Amino acid sequence: MRVRLTLLIAPPAAGKTARLRQWQRTSVWPTAWLTLTPMHNAPERFLFDLCNALQRLCPVASAPETTLVDLVNSLLAVPGDFAVILDDYHILEAAPVHVLVTRLLDYPPPALHLFLASRAIPPLPLARWRARRQLLELWSGS
Repeated sequence: MRVRLTLLIAPPAAGKTARLRQWQRTSVWPTAWLTLTPMHNAPERFLFDLCNALQRLCPVASAPETTLVDLVNSLLAVPGDFAVILDDYHILEAAPVHVLVTRLLDYPPPALHLFLASRAIPPLPLARWRARRQLLELWSGS
């Protein structure tokens, strides 16, 4: 996997989560999983829960004052490639959270591979990542 972001877009009940769970079970990469809820529209809550999900990969500070820079610096200690799965990304509506995800992908730890499962195209700079060949898009019809 040479891309930073894999985007899985499909309608409700199309099996996005099941496919990602199946991939997770068979992958050799350590994986952190965060199922998003409306409360993750608060950037502080998003970072806090993302840090908690990443605890199994490496010691990550999960204090409310943790910044994205702190998180990325912690992830530099993860040996080898790893995956972060953000399920139900379509729930996120807050621009500051999309900015955090964009920054994470623009300045990622070298071994990070981010997977987003969504019902809709996320408001992220996908064209830029396509041009850099950092994006794999998987679509499923209704």
